[in-house]
Amino acid sequence: MTVKLLNVWQINLQKSRLATANLVVEALNQSNLPIILISEPHCLRNGQVAFKAPGLTVLASGLNPRAALAVPNHVKAYCRHDLSNRDTVVVIVENVNKRTICIISMYNDILLNDPVVGANIQSATSEAETKHWGLLIGADCNSHSTLWGCESTNARGDQLEDFLVQNSLVVHNTGALPTFQTVRAKSIIDITVTNLDLEQRVTNWEVSNKHTFSDHRLVTYKLDFVTVRTYEARNFRKADWDLFRAVLGPKSGLNLQDT
Repeated sequence: MTVKLLNVWQINLQKSRLATANLVVEALNQSNLPIILISEPHCLRNGQVAFKAPGLTVLASGLNPRAALAVPNHVKAYCRHDLSNRDTVVVIVENVNKRTICIISMYNDILLNDPVVGANIQSATSEAETKHWGLLIGADCNSHSTLWGCESTNARGDQLEDFLVQNSLVVHNTGALPTFQTVRAKSIIDITVTNLDLEQRVTNWEVSNKHTFSDHRLVTYKLDFVTVRTYEARNFRKADWDLFRAVLGPKSGLNLQDT
């Protein structure tokens, strides 16, 4: 089965059984099952993630995780347990052109201020850069920044901004609709981030108005699962070195005859 555009969803379920059941129904109503990045999933007494839906495989790390990722069965994916923990699950996906995409579902505990981004996420980000992988991060970041639409930036937001800039990552949040809302407060804390490889391959990002039975709204977007980013390089073996020496030599004042 070849699907060019994958539906991708993000949501914090706040450990709610009702929000979990609603998400299962919404997913099964889709003609193409989505990839779902989940924060604070509801867990069973045995510590396993309660979210289960036909056609979707749930990946998480350890017992009572606060991050999980549901992947359609037709998508080749596996969990990198060496880079995952209770609050982050790192999943490696191979697209139809056998190019690798690293997808991370992440929950940032608001009580953990330093560091906002753990060493495992930095390691996954660095590996994606080194190996020319696509990188997609969906996070309940519990951080405020004008970079993703908040009215102001707090200390946690500053730290997360530094991580994004240092790793040339792009935030896809658009508009001013809150992703978290109660009767007392609202904010934009659920963010979607990619590296440059996937920058043009994430489209139709939006905050859904559907009721989720959670204080967090559902974030949806499309991921181009087929297009391969090309990397341009010069083939110096095909260079006309005689012409190079003839043109550059007199201008540079160097003797290039023997080089």
